[in-house]
Amino acid sequence: MRVTIQFDAVVRPLLADWRRSLAANPLDRELLAETLLDIFRQRLAKTAGRPPGEVIDRSTDPPMYWSELTATVWLGYTIADTRAVFRRERLIRVVNLRQGRPPAAPEASPRT
Repeated sequence: MRVTIQFDAVVRPLLADWRRSLAANPLDRELLAETLLDIFRQRLAKTAGRPPGEVIDRSTDPPMYWSELTATVWLGYTIADTRAVFRRERLIRVVNLRQGRPPAAPEASPRT
């Protein structure tokens, strides 16, 4: 399955704020941010968007999947599958960022 990961325009301002909070030095800040985002992308690509410890919020349509970026920051994303004759594709669109783990609710379930 081919996995494509996109960061939606709605999350870019939140990511910019998060980047600014990482370090005083702009070069250090960008290096750290890109390293953490690359690790996040690799983890999603390797697991097709379903890493251990994710939280699924089924109260939204489509469901929102939450996965840890750092110990204090989680990214929310949607998953859309398409099928061609000989190929399956999965689009993961990152659309939200939050401080801390998403709250547990009847509609949300952690995946272990």
